[in-house]
Amino acid sequence: MHRLIKFSLLLNLLLGISICQGQENSEENEPIWTWFSTSVQAETLQLNVIFNGKSLLDTAFSVSKMSVREYRQQPTEHELKFSFDAQPSIFYDSGNGWPGSFDSEYAPNKVHHILGKIWEAGGDKTFIILGIYCETSEAELLNSIHIAEIDSEQSSDYWGGLTIETKPVHTEDIKHMKKR
Repeated sequence: MHRLIKFSLLLNLLLGISICQGQENSEENEPIWTWFSTSVQAETLQLNVIFNGKSLLDTAFSVSKMSVREYRQQPTEHELKFSFDAQPSIFYDSGNGWPGSFDSEYAPNKVHHILGKIWEAGGDKTFIILGIYCETSEAELLNSIHIAEIDSEQSSDYWGGLTIETKPVHTEDIKHMKKR
């Protein structure tokens, strides 16, 4: 009887380990979207960074699916940059004491040169997560994300009039863009 119980426990343990490993392997093989792809089956996303109605960056990049395993092995060297001049205090709501408000020594009312960066922060089955970062030489102003859906337009509004827009670019649109 003890042998039967031990065998049953061992069998359940081995089956449980096998099932868990199977789930882990299937997640590793799940396709997710990634940017700056060299795949022949790549699609295109357009990205527009807007500040107070003015376009700061308008670009397009290729996107394609790859397995989680491949994604983890690829280099993450792509970064898009933009800049603009503004008062850094636009990123903070001083009315409710937003954490990190600038002190008087920083001169929040002075116009500063603000640098922005966008990078791929992650991927999923239907979207890419873009990291958004803005800073001056003295302080970090914004560290957030934008969800870029592969098949629909998306818009994210941030403090003070900064907007990130993404949308799919269809083959006909690419042909039209090249003719210009």
